[in-house]
Amino acid sequence: MSETELGTEPTRGEIELPAFLTRLLRGLIAVVVFAMMAQIFVDVFLRYLFSAPIPGGFEIVQFMLAILIFTALPLVTWAEGHIVVSVFEGFFVGRVGTVQKIGVAVVSIASLLLIAYLMWRQADSLQASRQVTGFLEWRIFPVAYFMCALSLIAVAVQVAMLWHFLRHGLGGDAGARR
Repeated sequence: MSETELGTEPTRGEIELPAFLTRLLRGLIAVVVFAMMAQIFVDVFLRYLFSAPIPGGFEIVQFMLAILIFTALPLVTWAEGHIVVSVFEGFFVGRVGTVQKIGVAVVSIASLLLIAYLMWRQADSLQASRQVTGFLEWRIFPVAYFMCALSLIAVAVQVAMLWHFLRHGLGGDAGARR
């Protein structure tokens, strides 16, 4: 995986995501990160200055962190930004590289589908058992369904990337990374 210089655009996938989806996901990420930062700042400020932290602040951060991670998942998938181990990358050139790339895409699709399925099951279970958070007593299942939906968006992105690769092949060396 190549390193990027500070201030440069992150690596983009070979396919273009719909602009509204990219803007929506990036906007949501920005809002959630800012909200987390502000909530933690205010919580610490109130805790040390007035000995009165935000009630349920830890639970609020937990919700925001889950939303943040799964909102970034489709964008990370699109940029092929998942963690990779390139120890044997030199061996995967030509046809072997093509087979390897297809295999990784198929395994990624299967893994993302498994995550979505398990999140759906968890959300159903949370809804049926009427699970709530410990302090604020917020229902948990809506966040789990949202995480499932974002996982399915990541599946759609990965399928589109596989389809693009199968139709157009790799742009250059089969084992090389863009």
